[in-house]
Amino acid sequence: MHRTTSLPREAALLLALACVLSVPPAFAQTRNFEDNRRGVLWLGPAPAIDGDFSDWDGLQGSSTETVVFAGKRTEGEGVGFFVLRSDNEDLYVYADVYDLRPNEVDLPAPIAWRDDSVEIYLGVVTSRHQAFAKDDNHIRIVPVSKDDIFAFDLSVNDVGVAERCEAAVVYREDGYSIEARIPLDLLLIKRFSEGQAIRLEFQVNDAARIERDRLTHWKSPKDDPYSDASVWGDGVVLPLPGDR
Repeated sequence: MHRTTSLPREAALLLALACVLSVPPAFAQTRNFEDNRRGVLWLGPAPAIDGDFSDWDGLQGSSTETVVFAGKRTEGEGVGFFVLRSDNEDLYVYADVYDLRPNEVDLPAPIAWRDDSVEIYLGVVTSRHQAFAKDDNHIRIVPVSKDDIFAFDLSVNDVGVAERCEAAVVYREDGYSIEARIPLDLLLIKRFSEGQAIRLEFQVNDAARIERDRLTHWKSPKDDPYSDASVWGDGVVLPLPGDR
């Protein structure tokens, strides 16, 4: 698991507490781009990866409202709200997950689909295809510690790459929020252009009583985005709003 020591533990705890108190759950807000029919990646200046999350305020995204399978479940549990942005050097991800039993995960990212984690699928080939194109990407971000907001693990196409990335994770009693930075060269994507069509999918893995007994997607009704890129949804690259 990847841990940094950029903040003393006490400072990290205070920052995490401030975030929990000041940031309302994003999933509780109506912030889906085009009513969740299409996804969006915002192009503009980079956000800070510090566990504050204010750089994401007001940005529209996508919610994983398709229940693929679930055991005993409170309405809405396992739903995640996702926002993507880029400065054409890195991909930035924000994920906010509603989970009444958020776990600390000690599995390495390539197999952490078994426990609480989020997944983002991103590609720039828009023609219909099932097998992954060379620049199709399956990203998994793993929450690791309730004490250290900078502890995380991350994989791209099931290869651990956390040492080249950044992330901050803040737990709440009813879930967790993540922001992360992933270099575009890890994704074999050179750059994005305004108005560019892209392909996207989002996923929340929720382990409540046993390994991943709850699963929600944005588009696919089955547990197959990792093997079938044709089930991903359509997205578009747009400039960040002028006030951002």
